[in-house]
Parts: sequence; structure tokens; C-alpha cells
Amino acid sequence: MDAEQFKKEKWLYRALPVVASVVLLWAFVLVQKLTGNNQIGVFAAFTSAFLVMWRWKVAGIRLESWTCPGCGRRLSRSVSWSFPPKKCPNCGELTPR
Repeated sequence: MDAEQFKKEKWLYRALPVVASVVLLWAFVLVQKLTGNNQIGVFAAFTSAFLVMWRWKVAGIRLESWTCPGCGRRLSRSVSWSFPPKKCPNCGELTPR
């Protein structure tokens, strides 16, 4: 994965939980208003939110598998309070922003 792809995945990883919550709310409200059925609204909301959260998981897996160009090691072997870390925990090289 190159630096541009890393930036895209990092943006998705940080933005998709917010998108999922908005989709969950609006999908329920929209489908419930159109059909008048709460059960169909709940199904539509959770299905669409599930798909968005699945993509969030894929972004996290891709970020974990990114290899540092400096040392060639993956980020998944490190523990960091912020994910993805701002610099490689192995060699200290900055990750793409």
C-alpha cells in the first residue's frame, strides 16, 4: 500500500463510525416514514449501518497490514493509544498524513 492509499484508509477509519451513526438514524426515519412499518425501518437501518461498519473494519485491517517503508515491519505488532500511530513504533519514521 502506498502513501496515498494509507491516507485514504486512515481517513475512512476515522470517518466511518460517524457516517454509520448518521446512516443508522436516517435510514430508519426515512424507511419508517415511507412504509409506516417500524420493523422494516429497523431492518433497513441496521443493514445499511452494518455495511458501513464492515467497510470500517476493512480499513482497520488494511492499516494494520501497512508496512513501514523505513524498517519494513507492520504496525499491527505495536500497541499505541492512537491508531494508526503518527510514527512507526519500531523505527520512528513518520507515517503518511
